[in-house]
Amino acid sequence: MQGDQLRGPKKAELQRRLGILQYDAGDDASAFANFEASLMGDPSDADVQTRFVSLSQQLGRQADAAKLLVRVAAAVKDVNARARVNLHTGKLFSETGDLKRARLILQGVRDSSAKAEAEPEIALEAARSLAEIIETAGEAKPLAAVLEALVSLTQDDQERLGALRRLSGLYETELKDLASAIQAQKRILELDENANPE
Repeated sequence: MQGDQLRGPKKAELQRRLGILQYDAGDDASAFANFEASLMGDPSDADVQTRFVSLSQQLGRQADAAKLLVRVAAAVKDVNARARVNLHTGKLFSETGDLKRARLILQGVRDSSAKAEAEPEIALEAARSLAEIIETAGEAKPLAAVLEALVSLTQDDQERLGALRRLSGLYETELKDLASAIQAQKRILELDENANPE
């Protein structure tokens, strides 16, 4: 049977396999096209999503990839799979400079985690990306909320310590919330009694 005669899941699987072969062979443009078509047939394939996003970055086609992933996310039923698609989408919009859309999408990913709907690792990645975007915007109050989420989500003590230090500074200098600054400093000392809370 010819590839152009296939439909639905069989065609998506063929395009997935072709894309992987082309990806491994270094034919990036063809692999990108096949992954794009494969995602339209099977939007929840995490491996194809990851390769597709990577290729979009290599080819400078983040905007095209983000637009496709917006359409793909609407077709994904599984909460975690949709959160993963939206995480990729938000990061791609951030790379293209569309920080408003990136922030909106990544906030949705983080919020779905707060409702215990998405995997914590996806929410953690969203929080990291959101923190970068909001830090650039210079918005102290939303940054504090995202850093608090990052502190609660990360399993890495060094990352937690860095976020708590940033929180302590935010609360003390920018938000003028001394009680919260002291709480952040206490949490820093709980993590590392020799730490300088700054």
